[in-house]
Amino acid sequence: MELDELADTLYSVAPADFVSTRDDLVNLARAEGNKELATRLRALRRPTQVAWLVNQLVRRRPDLVDELLAVGARFRGAELTRRDMTELSGRRRALLRDLVVAARQLAGEAGTALTDDKAREVEATFGAAAADEDAAARVRQGRLTTALEYAGFGPQLQLVPSPEPDRPAARPGGPSRRDG
Repeated sequence: MELDELADTLYSVAPADFVSTRDDLVNLARAEGNKELATRLRALRRPTQVAWLVNQLVRRRPDLVDELLAVGARFRGAELTRRDMTELSGRRRALLRDLVVAARQLAGEAGTALTDDKAREVEATFGAAAADEDAAARVRQGRLTTALEYAGFGPQLQLVPSPEPDRPAARPGGPSRRDG
């Protein structure tokens, strides 16, 4: 028995089953004489509803999560034109919206409702993952215990000039002014 494998199992069960499942795993580790593993398992905390939903989406909708994290990485790591930023921002918003819809569906399947406040926490958690590499790594692991939020100025963006569309040439003397 390895901690990572057991933790993955533990964080995939419903929050209502977390404590009993953890206790069973602790007892199993003790029965096998692995007190260190039992202690480490005992230290694992039950996730909030929001954290559980995020963890489940990492497992069940890795396509959406991976794409969102890739969009976030592009924001952080590349020189971007205004067009790139507009496209990436739109894709980020669409992915966040899709993840919240998936979270609502998953909550419904689990027999619980996802309130608007909790939906905002799901969105904020995924938004933090898109904005910050460390948050992305935590989300990707699928073992959150609480929601995340990002409080920063966003990623360091490197803007490059975008080619300007053809514009009419400015009139000599500059723009006209009306005095009046």
